[in-house]
Amino acid sequence: LKWNHVNMKSSIVRGMPFSTVRFGQGKMKKSILPKITSGSRLVSILLDGDSSDETNSKKMKCGTLDGKPVVQDPNKKAPITSDGKAEVFHVKREIVFHLAQSDFTWVAFFSKPVKVRCYSDAMPFLSVSGARPDIQFQLDVVEVDEGEVEDELVVQMALLNECTTGKGIIKQHCEHLKNLDYETISSENKMSEYLKVLRRGAMMYPTSPLVGTHFPEE
Repeated sequence: LKWNHVNMKSSIVRGMPFSTVRFGQGKMKKSILPKITSGSRLVSILLDGDSSDETNSKKMKCGTLDGKPVVQDPNKKAPITSDGKAEVFHVKREIVFHLAQSDFTWVAFFSKPVKVRCYSDAMPFLSVSGARPDIQFQLDVVEVDEGEVEDELVVQMALLNECTTGKGIIKQHCEHLKNLDYETISSENKMSEYLKVLRRGAMMYPTSPLVGTHFPEE
């Protein structure tokens, strides 16, 4: 896939655990800056570490979507700064984040060091409608470490766990896992192992896949 209005490319191949987008440079010889959005509120976000061991990870906090402080429900706190302002964090390689309503945990890999900031909706102590009901989490790459070589920024995302706590509003994934008589990569015992496999395979992606159709002779 290619986009005409922006220097972006993506290859979709059945069976790949990653979704991969390659961001080139714009007309001003600056890298295109990616943005990740979701309709689910943030539960946690960790930088450059192991999601199974938070002591080796750097915790990140987001700003609110409207940039204002919010008094959160103490039982459903999102990782948001006290003043509601977004801070900028340096990421060397990866981000692991868990979303509330979906209960999905995702991992995002970057081919270059980047600086990011994020915004998240919160569950206020007194319920009020959010500024963007369609977007409850947003991660912005604000700067790319270009280095000496002017090559593209590659961003890969993979679903690490579709039933992280079993408390999301989407129950079908959890119910399906319960009916299996074996552990999957999304189970509590396998998730850290699966993350290690994803780390080893990160930045491996097809560049020119071909799609064809084969009809049997008979």
